Amino acid sequence: MNLSEGFRESWDMIRHNKLRTFLTMLGMNIGVAAVIAVMATGLMARAAVMEGVESIGTSLIWVRANTRVYEDRSNAIYMKPEDLSALQTEVPGAWLSPLLRTRSEMGYRGYQDIASLYGVWPTYTRLWNIPIAYGRFITQQDGDQRNKVIALGYNTARLFFPDEPNPVGSIVTIGGRAFTVVGVVAQRERSAIGDGSDDDTSYLPYETAQNMFDWTRYGGVRVLNLFFKVHDLKQLDAIAFSISQYLYAQYGSYKGQPRFLVQKAEENINTFNKVFDILTIVISLIAGISLLVGGIGIMNIMLVAVSERTREIGIRKAVGAKRADILAQFLVEAVIICLVGGGIGIFVGLGVAYAIAAVQKWLYVFPLVGVTLGVGVSIGIGLFFGIYPSMKAARLDPVVALTKE
Repeated sequence: MNLSEGFRESWDMIRHNKLRTFLTMLGMNIGVAAVIAVMATGLMARAAVMEGVESIGTSLIWVRANTRVYEDRSNAIYMKPEDLSALQTEVPGAWLSPLLRTRSEMGYRGYQDIASLYGVWPTYTRLWNIPIAYGRFITQQDGDQRNKVIALGYNTARLFFPDEPNPVGSIVTIGGRAFTVVGVVAQRERSAIGDGSDDDTSYLPYETAQNMFDWTRYGGVRVLNLFFKVHDLKQLDAIAFSISQYLYAQYGSYKGQPRFLVQKAEENINTFNKVFDILTIVISLIAGISLLVGGIGIMNIMLVAVSERTREIGIRKAVGAKRADILAQFLVEAVIICLVGGGIGIFVGLGVAYAIAAVQKWLYVFPLVGVTLGVGVSIGIGLFFGIYPSMKAARLDPVVALTKE
């Protein structure tokens, strides 16, 4: 029996048992679809992160208290306001801005809602490339004079001023205090590598936000978060080292660990990639369990097929069919089932990935490796789980097979 004849006979047998074949392939469909969808989503998420990184650059440096080294995090030491001016002198080759995150009740003409507020310096726009749709951002004069001004986030502006596209000059209340709207931040996409802000985040002068914050638990005014962006990427390592040396000289260490973490954007990106790789592998392995279940189902149905067609096998062997012919026929049938099931799973997985890309507004990435893996796994499962039933059929004694009803 040649290969084309084997394919034709196997396909005819599959067509005559549509429901059974469909149920057999279901495990393959789900497994391959899940693996491809997971891999495609991973690639698209990574691409979205890299796009966000490119927009802010890799020249950023994060500085924050190393709270993990303390048995009780409330004992952590934070930078003091005077450290900001000292660090400006210490690292002249970088822009810097402190960040104070807080939430407070915002109101306008009787409407109240909780707003996400960031207290920052004017240089914050240089660090994170914050686009302005209307008006302006916080200025140095605003900070020096503790002006009560605010640059609203895109969503916040639409929430409080649904009928006013440009609310600059309007007065809102924050914690019962009147603030003048000086700008509105343009709509932007949130990156996985970022400062945690989104279109709901509004910006105040750092000094103004500092006066509104309750510092009791910290024992006085402190700097909780600090960002740097170097002018020249070649200076990144040297500036990060200078910052670490300054903080060590001022605050020392705790149990051999630095009291402050000085992290470069590149390190955060690498950490994110490692975590993401592990998650993708783990989820893919979990999804791959259904492939194993599908393979067992295929083996089971092929054993049933051998039992049902025992007399047919006996007739074939009686008229001259060789053991290799019988082996090939059942093996080809198992591979076809897996290929069809895997093919359907590939299209379903690609469709799910496309839907995720559309919802998340990501650039769709075709998972070539995932598709190749799906085809390879389908063939491999067909061969692996089809070989035993095929060998069982090929070894049947024609005399015994002919006596079967």
